[in-house]
Amino acid sequence: MLADHDLTITAPSHSLDCAIAIRPGWNRLRISLESRERIGIRKSLCIEADGIHLATLAWNRSLADDFLVRIEGPARSLRLTFRHAQGPVHVHRLLLTRVSSLSTTLRALRAKLNLISQFNCVGPVLNRGTKLLIRGDFRTFGCKLLKGLPDSRVMRLEAKRAEEAGGAWWRRRALSAEQIESFRRQSEAIEHPIPVAVFLPADATRTDHARQAAFSVLRQVYPHWQLRILWPNGSVPEKLASAIRHDSRAAVVAGDGSFSAAIRRTLAEVPCERAVILSPDAELAE
Repeated sequence: MLADHDLTITAPSHSLDCAIAIRPGWNRLRISLESRERIGIRKSLCIEADGIHLATLAWNRSLADDFLVRIEGPARSLRLTFRHAQGPVHVHRLLLTRVSSLSTTLRALRAKLNLISQFNCVGPVLNRGTKLLIRGDFRTFGCKLLKGLPDSRVMRLEAKRAEEAGGAWWRRRALSAEQIESFRRQSEAIEHPIPVAVFLPADATRTDHARQAAFSVLRQVYPHWQLRILWPNGSVPEKLASAIRHDSRAAVVAGDGSFSAAIRRTLAEVPCERAVILSPDAELAE
């Protein structure tokens, strides 16, 4: 559609309509834009095809994304609507191309393997996937596989961070695969590593926030850490326990109706002299 040249969208409309024939199926959307003059927060971009919502992307100063969207039927127009963006928005690239089902599947498979390797759960996930194939449940297998597609709206943790004032900070500090591997080798080569405990008090009414925070610890490049999720009640929800089940460095410590009991138990057993305490909504950078 548009490639390698600039468009400028200014107030008050902050919208862009593109007339183009869009084929149904999987399509690859590549977009690059920036707002040079004024840096706002909570900016969002809504993308629609013939009035049907495809994606909502959160961004701060600049946005560069590449992901797949599925369009169920043919469409003749694409509309981009910017919200909370003051001043001109410069669109450097907007490219929508049809991709085959095979290409989509291979991309999803690579992304899924990379994702589960980061969370140390390759064996259990492959085991469950093999059982689905043996039972002939190809639909469920396909749905779970496609969930591994890189998607700034769902899969990336920074998608939620980008809605905050520090969204640009997270984007600037995202590490490449080469950097992660280099830092991991350096950490493993330390002769006398310093173990660090991470205490995460979990809000019983916001379990998803605790899961997000726990995942940020599981992704740490520095391997010498111990995560203790402090749960105030006696019964730990399965959704939270399953998030850390496959990493021996992490555990949920339940209290007796209060955090104080969970903290006492944690201090008695954690093998670290140094600790970091996260707020229930906080996440650690890599």
